[in-house]
Amino acid sequence: MAKYNHYIQTGELQHAPGLYHPQVMLVSDKRVPNVVTEAQLYSQIEVFLDSLKKRGVSKVNWQKVDIHLLSNNMALASNVAIRYNKQGEVVDRVGASYTLSKHDKGWRIAAFSVHPVDNAFVFNSIVASEDGKLEQIACCTGKCKTLMFCTVLFL
Repeated sequence: MAKYNHYIQTGELQHAPGLYHPQVMLVSDKRVPNVVTEAQLYSQIEVFLDSLKKRGVSKVNWQKVDIHLLSNNMALASNVAIRYNKQGEVVDRVGASYTLSKHDKGWRIAAFSVHPVDNAFVFNSIVASEDGKLEQIACCTGKCKTLMFCTVLFL
């Protein structure tokens, strides 16, 4: 989320640390799933963030992040993001779900979907907040890798 907020404030999208595999599948209810390169994805993210800015969004925070390890190198994650205007009022909320895998460069996003907030999965809550301020809570699995993974990707 720090990358998104940095872009909203400065117009510069930072690529490090890397969050995505070299190819990422985008799944949407508006078009057929497609695979894009990491560079193409960053271009699409910039267009998306510019559209948020035009709608008056000045900051985005996580309301919650849930994660479920499928194995020691695969996981599913789902989150709810809250979008705020300059006055601190909520513009909207949105859900997103991810397939992640861990390889030589660590945990990376392999596929993701943006969807209605009410359709976000509930797994092991890593982060939760009623007011959009992150609070790290205990992970049900108790595995350090899960918390580290979540911290790197989402916080």
